[in-house]
Amino acid sequence: MKTQIIVPWRIAKKSVHDASGISTPEDYLWELINGIYYPVTK
Repeated sequence: MKTQIIVPWRIAKKSVHDASGISTPEDYLWELINGIYYPVTK
């Protein structure tokens, strides 16, 4: 079973992340996939 790591923006912004196309990243939760945080939900 795969463990999901979902964090708020204040944590994701300190690591490698892909916020392309996102104007308000703090409104999203972020999931760690292969070492990069991606937005998953508002």
